[in-house]
Amino acid sequence: MKRSRTAVSGMLPVLAVLIILTVCLSGTGSAQDDPYKIISTQADLNTIIAQVRGLLLANFGITFKLPIRSALVTGAKLDELYKGAYRGAEIGLYRNSGNCHDIFIMTDMSRDSVIGTVAHEMTHAWQTDFCPADQNLVLKEGFATWVTYKMMQKIGAYAYAQNIMEHADPVYGVGFKKILEWEDSLGERGVVEKVKKARSLAE
Repeated sequence: MKRSRTAVSGMLPVLAVLIILTVCLSGTGSAQDDPYKIISTQADLNTIIAQVRGLLLANFGITFKLPIRSALVTGAKLDELYKGAYRGAEIGLYRNSGNCHDIFIMTDMSRDSVIGTVAHEMTHAWQTDFCPADQNLVLKEGFATWVTYKMMQKIGAYAYAQNIMEHADPVYGVGFKKILEWEDSLGERGVVEKVKKARSLAE
């Protein structure tokens, strides 16, 4: 059966809208939207730093007093930088240089891994700016792990978040599980306010 010319012409606006929607919803977004994209340039890292910074502010009210500098480094360089620091999952490192927050991220990781690592290290920058200087390591790492966990849930990286839940180490994991308990009674923003004042998990 043939369609009449009138019926076809009447469908053209609908077809045009469907074509536009298909293009917009297909893989025409930026490479930054690809969770498997390998992050190997400073420009890509800068984009992620800005994205994470916005998410930290919007979701947790986390801001920073000092500027943040970031650098992609090799695994070997990261090992060298880690001398004297607590050795956990060596894919990122935060250092306070006095007038700046320095964040080092291992190169050639997936976008989601970089987002998670940046969120963790930027949380340490916030802790330097707003939390007690003598804050216990288990609380520091547990809170940074909790922020990473929540962040990955918010961007839809549920497998990454579940991996945090199942494989956190004795230092990171103890604090993380305790802060999940705090969240149950205080909510997300309440946890942030509590960590601002606490020196240990016992407070």
